[in-house]
This record gives sequence, structure tokens and C-alpha cells, in this order.
Amino acid sequence: MQNGKVSGPLRSRTFWKRNTRTKNSHTSGRFNYGGNSKGRTGLKKGRPKSIYRKWTKEVHHTWQIDGKEQVRSQGGRQHAWLTVADEASRSNLYVGLLAKSRMSQVEAADGTRIVNEAFAEWGMPKVIKIDNGLPFANPNLVNIPTLSVLWWTGLGIKVVFNTPGRPQENAMVENHQGTLCRWANPSECGNRHELQLALYEAGRVQRSVYCVRAKGNRTRLALYPELLTNPRTFSARLFSMERVHQFLSDQIWDRRVMKNGCAKFLDKELYVGRKYARHPITITFDQAENQWIVRKQNGTLLNKVPNRLITEELILDHVKLSKNFRA
Repeated sequence: MQNGKVSGPLRSRTFWKRNTRTKNSHTSGRFNYGGNSKGRTGLKKGRPKSIYRKWTKEVHHTWQIDGKEQVRSQGGRQHAWLTVADEASRSNLYVGLLAKSRMSQVEAADGTRIVNEAFAEWGMPKVIKIDNGLPFANPNLVNIPTLSVLWWTGLGIKVVFNTPGRPQENAMVENHQGTLCRWANPSECGNRHELQLALYEAGRVQRSVYCVRAKGNRTRLALYPELLTNPRTFSARLFSMERVHQFLSDQIWDRRVMKNGCAKFLDKELYVGRKYARHPITITFDQAENQWIVRKQNGTLLNKVPNRLITEELILDHVKLSKNFRA
């Protein structure tokens, strides 16, 4: 090494390692380093282009929701929480501590309760963006709506799932998780109550105290005062089963009949007929007759099943509300 630079055999060896993947690669004949690198080979560096969706500019239009898990408090106990953030203002709106330490262990109803608490404090957004994992989605059956998704749909909220493998689409709330860990300092919290208060305070500071240098050293609340005046106030009476039925009628589900003549759907079994065992079918929802329609791939009608799979009572029980909540 001379003057802090690698020279001699070591430099040659390093250069050789960088060029081991060339035209024999199964993906491409050349790997760019990024930028203007004609004639250079090696692994591609830099961030891929066009991985971010266009984020909204309207406050309370879109909320990003994400979970943080296995965070240790004083004494080594692990915790998990849900974070709700407004996309346009980049403001942390709500943080709710969960009873479990892993998101895969969290009951969907518990997560829905935290989002309802955010609704009660800040009003409702027009769009909710979530990833494809628990508790609000089944990663193995992403196209099957959960009761949480149907609850939000019934409130008139559109639910958007991020593209699998693209956490950058929820990058803002993902970044908030790191900020909350640093500012709340969970390792100094002796119990759940202390940790929840620390998370609340960290969220308040992020909105109302911390000055954004790129925005003229103003707080997010000063930059976006409309955060406090969301016209879409939350009320459980706004829930409409008609919206849920309309959403279901727009979907098509592909299934395969099992040996017993049934097709598994929404954790239930719809009977089709043993003679159709192993046959591919499609399932749709008839909003006018409130029934499920089972057809062959070519459109031939196989069965009509009255809808007992998704009912208003089932959704309201999921969010711990009785059917007479409208009274």
C-alpha cells in the first residue's frame, strides 16, 4: 500500500474478483456499475429506477400502516406495535402497542382496533396502504379479503396492497419505525405503559416539535394545518354492507375442486360435486341475489350458494361492534 492506495498484486486480485461474472452469467452478458460505465464489467450498483409509486400531495388522502416487531424493553421483554402515518405530510399520526411480540402472532381484530383508534383521533383517510403480511392480509392468499379489509371497504376506504418485495412503496412509515425506536428508547422503558407513553410522545414530537430543515425549519403541523381539520370524521354508522357487496362483486377467484367435491374458499368449503374433483373453477359474487356463483373455466354454471360466508354480523363482531350500533 502506497499513500493509502492499494497497489501491486493485491490490487490485481481485487480487480479480478470484480470481473468474475461476465457473458457466461445466466442473467446478462454485462453488469454495469451504474451511470456512464461503458466497457466496464461487474455487479450493478445503485438504486433501481421506478420502484416508488407516486405519493399523494393531499393530507389525509392516503395513510401508510406498518408494524414493528421484537423490540426489547428494559428487562429484555419483546414488544410489537403498529404505526399509522399520513403520506402527504409525512406525519406520524398514531402508534399502538400490541399484546404480542411478533406480527404473525397478532390477532387481526387487535390491529383493527388500533386503526379504529387512529380514525377516532384523526378522522378517516380515502386510501390505506399496507403490505401483504399479517395481521391484515394472508401472505399465502393475498387475493382473499380479510375481515379488516372488508371493514375498511364498508367505511368507504380503498385498501391498496404494496407490490410484493417492494417495501419502498411504504418507505415513509418504514422510516418512522426507526425514528420511533431512537426517540422512544424502548430499552429504558420498564413496562408496557411506559413504552406506550414514550411512543406517543415520540409521535407528538415528530409532528409538532421537530423542525424540518428542508421546509424552512417549520414543524409538520405548521406546514400542514389541515391535519387537524379532516372532514372525513369517523363514525361506525358510516359502515355500509352495500359497499362490501359491490367490492366482492368486482372480484374473480380461481380455485380447484378437491377430492371430496368441495372447493375451499374463505376458510369454508363450497360444495361443487365429486364429478368435478380436481377441476379448475371460478367463484364470483352475485350482489343482486346475495349468493356465490361457481362456474367452470369455460363459464358453465355449476352451483349457486347462498352467502353465509361474509355477513354484516361477522364483520361487526370482528371489530367488536353489535349490529344495533346504528341506533
